[in-house]
Amino acid sequence: MNFDDKIQHFETKKINLEKELSDPTIFSDQKRLEETNRAFQYTNRVLEIAHRYTSIEKSILSAKESLEDNDAEIREMAKVELDELGVKLPIVEAELRLALIPPDPLDKNDVIIEVRAGTGGDEASLFASELFRMYSRYAENHGYKVSIMNKSTNEVGGIKDMTFEITGEGATVILNLSLACTVFNAYRKQKNKVEFILQRPAWRFFQR
Repeated sequence: MNFDDKIQHFETKKINLEKELSDPTIFSDQKRLEETNRAFQYTNRVLEIAHRYTSIEKSILSAKESLEDNDAEIREMAKVELDELGVKLPIVEAELRLALIPPDPLDKNDVIIEVRAGTGGDEASLFASELFRMYSRYAENHGYKVSIMNKSTNEVGGIKDMTFEITGEGATVILNLSLACTVFNAYRKQKNKVEFILQRPAWRFFQR
């Protein structure tokens, strides 16, 4: 997908926000300062992901050109690189699509996630464990703190029921990740928390 127009929009937005943040009068208006700074951080986050996406696209084009090289070793290296980039591109594209969703006022809140294995026996419980590892790894890699509130496992070590909390500015990006994967069929927003409930069998997570 071509994100050029959106990326250009955010590049221009960043320049304008930098000018606004450099205006001395902004420091006399705390609300304006916080809103502008929040918008600047969001814009930077989008551009960081966007630049990774465009970098992968350029690398793919370069690797495709190398497939025509006279050197067999270079062609083989290009094939390997294309395979690796082919895996990375859709992942970063999904991350970029999520980042482009306008911030919600509740984005500054923490998140409580409840994972239940549902039907499916040991397989569902083991997958619930993988689901938790995926979310916790994603959260920690993005600077969020993960705290286990309660956990119930079965004989094979799979998760039957588990609740954990993700804290940090913008933690509700997990909501967008969850909804994009269509695994949560119920969630409710509260004043200080956002709670998600996984009620479908865990094995449905990767179904399209």
